Amino acid sequence: MSFGIPKKIERLVKMTLEGAQAKVIMDGKISTTFGISIGVRQRDDLTATLFNLVLHKALINMEQSNMIRRRRIRIKRIRRRRRIRRRRRRRIRKKKKTTTKKKKTVHSVEETDTYT
Repeated sequence: MSFGIPKKIERLVKMTLEGAQAKVIMDGKISTTFGISIGVRQRDDLTATLFNLVLHKALINMEQSNMIRRRRIRIKRIRRRRRIRRRRRRRIRKKKKTTTKKKKTVHSVEETDTYT
């Protein structure tokens, strides 16, 4: 990938990443050294910078292919559909509430007094 970075800096980055070795501590014992051929070191300042460079390049490629624009349009359509559905559901609920309101009937119990 071309990021517009000078070749000298590219070579320096490669030198720091190539030939990386690691050891693992397990149950208090240190393993033998093994080479790391994929990935970058954790907590390395270079890791975040490389990630940002690659992400930036990916976003530029997506913009150039109009992928982001198409997705934005699609997301707007989806949101619009959801908004319309919500409005329809609210209208239906309101209609149901108004048509199914029960008339309250009051039952009166007559009291009879009995005198003995």
